[in-house]
Amino acid sequence: MLLSADASHHDDMVRQLIRIGFDRVHGFLAGGIEAWKSAGLPVEVTNRIGLDNLKEAHEESTAPMVIDVRQRNEFTEGHITGALNNELGELQDHLDGLPRELPLVTVCAAGMRATTAGSILQRDGRDNVQVVDEAGTPSWIERGYPSETGDE
Repeated sequence: MLLSADASHHDDMVRQLIRIGFDRVHGFLAGGIEAWKSAGLPVEVTNRIGLDNLKEAHEESTAPMVIDVRQRNEFTEGHITGALNNELGELQDHLDGLPRELPLVTVCAAGMRATTAGSILQRDGRDNVQVVDEAGTPSWIERGYPSETGDE
């Protein structure tokens, strides 16, 4: 079930979900998230982090683990130095391999996949998750922040 404030986004949302292996969309909630909240139903919020704050955290000795959930070819073209590539469609299958003691930051190209990844990690019981929800890896590289190409 999808919650969207703008019905014009539904087709794009379904297309993106199918691309990552979620193909059982049962419908959309009329009125989106606002209708959900108005009904007094529970809401979880994912912590957000901007690129400048991520860069500061990235330079600390206790830096968070950055999980880049873009596709492998996007990742190899350029990514945040030290980021782990775990494609969104495969994240659920690799949760046991991710540390629970480290803070995690999810990132993609523009925020949609990173936000979905953050939700998956939270559903897995993790409370130390932050999401770069806009201006993702391409903007990081454009700013001249530490990046690299290739698989590692």
